[in-house]
Amino acid sequence: MTNPANQSLTNKIPTNNSLPNDQQNSSDDNTDNSSVNTVIEKRPTTLINRRSLLKTLGLGGIALVGMNSLSALASFRTNQKEIPVQWFTKIYAPRHYGVYLISGECFWYYKEQAEQGLGFSTDAGGGWRSTGVMTSGGSPNTPVKLPLGVRVTWLSTTEKKYYQANIELPREIMLAEFGKKFDFEYSTDKSKRTFTDIQLALAPTGFISLRLGGTRTLEIATYQAKEIDISWDMFAMANHFKADSYPEDEFMQDQYNKLPAHIKTLVNKNNLPTHRWQDYSNTFNWGLTTNLELAGCRICCVNGNSRFYNKADIEQMGMIQQTHAPAWIGLFYKQDGKRYKADIRFTEQRMGASEQPTDDVAIYQVFKQFFASCVTPCQATTTLAVELDNNEFIAYLTNGTKKQKLAINQIKITPLNDDDFWWFI
Repeated sequence: MTNPANQSLTNKIPTNNSLPNDQQNSSDDNTDNSSVNTVIEKRPTTLINRRSLLKTLGLGGIALVGMNSLSALASFRTNQKEIPVQWFTKIYAPRHYGVYLISGECFWYYKEQAEQGLGFSTDAGGGWRSTGVMTSGGSPNTPVKLPLGVRVTWLSTTEKKYYQANIELPREIMLAEFGKKFDFEYSTDKSKRTFTDIQLALAPTGFISLRLGGTRTLEIATYQAKEIDISWDMFAMANHFKADSYPEDEFMQDQYNKLPAHIKTLVNKNNLPTHRWQDYSNTFNWGLTTNLELAGCRICCVNGNSRFYNKADIEQMGMIQQTHAPAWIGLFYKQDGKRYKADIRFTEQRMGASEQPTDDVAIYQVFKQFFASCVTPCQATTTLAVELDNNEFIAYLTNGTKKQKLAINQIKITPLNDDDFWWFI
């Protein structure tokens, strides 16, 4: 079954994305991107060659390229000892800006030379913070340590460009996060959850967001890949077809033909987004407040961060501290002795609809402009207030002296039963 996220990809090339849908996650400005890290390259790489592509990667005598198991094992540190935990490798890319990973040149590596590791491949393009795709490979069935790093090489089909990065993982941060346990609002029991995914989100111009995911998602670091040259013979070999049977010009034209008219216009005018998804990783210091009797809350941000907060979390924080512009918020609350859930969308993405490339632009711009007008002391006290006023939800940013109303693009209020959520108190 082919994921709907990859409908822009031609059927002439065998796709690695064959997992069922239930195994997959469901105008630009030129701001300063100093928060984007530069990839640490252990050795220069400007051209992928046949020898590199055909090389069989291995670890401990196990053949690792092309493995189709659904999990990989890393480790987190307890009393200076690393113990195994499980992770899934997932790839994200903005809709209409699809990517093809280059098989043989994408792998988790365990040596500083970045020459051996756990190979993986797939194609993706369903959304920046939604509709991630599980990779084929990169998932051994026996415990291994968290890798030193990852190499990722891909074709950005809309740009018609290839990118590559050797990323040295921030292992201590990742190991600490893998060790955390937390609630999931839709669990039917009181068992705690942990991070289960390592996610790589790939954007035009070679921007990479490294995340941990599962029932909670956290951006760990950002990187910038290098543009490289790859021959069409190499790309064809990696994707298991003959180069002369499907010429490069024909392939690229097929990708272009699948694009909607407004994206074609950007391609024709050479005006593709260059900083949009990098900018979504820019931080703003704010906290959520409300006049509701809150029992729980989930906040999903434009950079992909997503977290559920139970009542204990909320009471401990006072207000729910955040660092990125919000896409949507889910509030679990009581009113007149009854229980409700309010889904509040600042993004232009409608509930149940596919994420589009411009959905989060407006809410990000509001946050950017509001904080740009504040001096540092004001930023420390900025709140996003979501209030129920005469049975109507309103939202606004305020720093005590300035107030900015936020547009709520969609809201859904769902009555809840008293026994719907065990944590609802």
